[in-house]
Amino acid sequence: MDTMEAETATLYDLLGRRWTIEAPVTNAAFDAAGQAVAFALADGSLAIAPLADSEPPKDRYRMALDGGRPMISPRRNPVPPLTKVVISDASLHLASVEPEGFIASDGSQLLHVSASGVTRQAAKLGAPIDLVAPVHAGGILAASGGSVIYCDSRGEVGWLQQRAGGRSSAMAVSPDGRSFAIGADGCLLVRAFGPRPEPTISMALGSISSLSWSPDGSWLAMSVAEAGIVLLRLSDARAVRIPSYPASVGSLSWSATPAFL
Repeated sequence: MDTMEAETATLYDLLGRRWTIEAPVTNAAFDAAGQAVAFALADGSLAIAPLADSEPPKDRYRMALDGGRPMISPRRNPVPPLTKVVISDASLHLASVEPEGFIASDGSQLLHVSASGVTRQAAKLGAPIDLVAPVHAGGILAASGGSVIYCDSRGEVGWLQQRAGGRSSAMAVSPDGRSFAIGADGCLLVRAFGPRPEPTISMALGSISSLSWSPDGSWLAMSVAEAGIVLLRLSDARAVRIPSYPASVGSLSWSATPAFL
C-alpha cells in the first residue's frame, strides 16, 4: 500500500482483515478456545481463519513526525490465507463446541472440525440434520427427523427427545444450558434437557426464523414471519410483539450488560 492508499484507507482496512471467497457466507462461529473463526459457505465448505494476528494494530500504532498525530500504519504483508475444508455439496449448519473447534453437519452426520481444519466424525444420526446449536456447558444439540438429540463433547448421544412436527426452523439453548427453544410448524416449544420432559411452553406464533435468549435467560427473542419480533418472558409466558418491520428479521443478538436487543 503506497502513501496515497495509506492516507485514504478506512479504519476497517487498518484494523480488520479481509478475504475474497467464491461462495456466499451463510453462517459464522468463533472457536470456544479463541483460536479461529469459521465461515460456513453456500457451496458446503468451511473457510477457517486464525484469530491470532501477525501484524496487530497495536504493533502498527505510531505518532506522525509531522505534527505528532497518532496513526496506524497499513499492513506490510498480505493476511494469511483462509483454510478451506470441503464438508458437503450443499449449505451446512455450523456451531462452535467446547472445548475447541467446530461442529458442522453433513447429511445425517456431525463432523468435528479443528481450528486447523482437521475433520473427524463426531456422531452419526438416523436422519438428515435440520439444525445444530451449541450447549454452553459442552456438547451440541441437533434437530433431526422430528427429534432433538443431545451429543456430548465426545460425540456420544446423551439423550433423545421425540417431538411431533416437521422440519425445524430455529433452535437455541438457554444460557444456563438447562433448556432449549425450538421453532417448528409455526409453533414455539421450550423444553428442559433430558429424554422425555413435557414442554414448559408451547404456543402457536407463526414461522420462526431466528431465536435468541437474553443473557440472564429471562427473555426469549424470536423473528416471526408476518409478526416482526416477538419477546417472550419465560417466568409467565407473556409475549410482547414488536410489529411493523419492513422485512423479515434475519438475526437477533443481545448485549451482555445492560441487556439490549
